Amino acid sequence: MGLKKNIMTEKEIEQWVIVCRGEVVHECTKIEVMLNCIITSFFSNEKTMHEFSSVILGNQSFNLDFKYKVLKYICENNIKGFKNKYPKFLNELKKCIELRNEFAHKFLTAFEDNPTLVSLKTHENKIAVVKTTVSKKEMDKYRNLFNSVLGVLITLYKAFEEFKKKADEGESHPPTTSANVI
Repeated sequence: MGLKKNIMTEKEIEQWVIVCRGEVVHECTKIEVMLNCIITSFFSNEKTMHEFSSVILGNQSFNLDFKYKVLKYICENNIKGFKNKYPKFLNELKKCIELRNEFAHKFLTAFEDNPTLVSLKTHENKIAVVKTTVSKKEMDKYRNLFNSVLGVLITLYKAFEEFKKKADEGESHPPTTSANVI
């Protein structure tokens, strides 16, 4: 007697796709909230924090990609030793944002009995269908990536908040290029 291949039904694939999309978008929402906290902590003080957060970060043109660029600037120009301590972080954060965009904007469906991300790609005036299988193994890799990125963001936020507590005694702005907050 041969082994029976574990094939998902169409309904199971549809449910898996919904779970995957929801999980990726949910995890990236947590990442975006931490980006907002760090950017607010860096560029504002207690008096301007609420206004900065709602007016600046709440603006639609201040999207996730732009928040990434701002955080990258902060990390590369204002945190001494950041690249050495977290050499993969910015690339991993970028990957999280790309995954979020793929799951939020690409069509998720079943293809050859597998949950699959489907999109159209143009290259040299030709349109091609691009298919990416979304397996449980891939989702586990994504979960690990999200958790890793979120951990670094939380560490950064705590460091900025600690710095601000110490600076309240005389300095009202976050660290300068010579600061070592991590």
